[in-house]
Amino acid sequence: MNCTNCGAEIKNGFIKSNNLYSHDIVELINNELGLQAKTYCDACGSELLKKAKISFENKKQEKINQMKKNRMLSEKEENERIKQIGKFKNELISDDYNLK
Repeated sequence: MNCTNCGAEIKNGFIKSNNLYSHDIVELINNELGLQAKTYCDACGSELLKKAKISFENKKQEKINQMKKNRMLSEKEENERIKQIGKFKNELISDDYNLK
């Protein structure tokens, strides 16, 4: 049996082995790197897998940073609303006081 991507022999030896990657790993590599191979093995996939993991982690970190930014903006907006409500209450209290 050979890898359909690179043609390397798939073998499970004690000293030297070359295994096919699982479907999930193949999907990860293809999705992250924009490739379309049906299989990868240790021989052709190890560097691709490293690149795919880096790409995945970078995208994950970007999403985390965006979520943090959105949350901080939301907190800032909420704090601004609280200040506005406080000003409005103070104005109402002041108006009530002036009416008496």
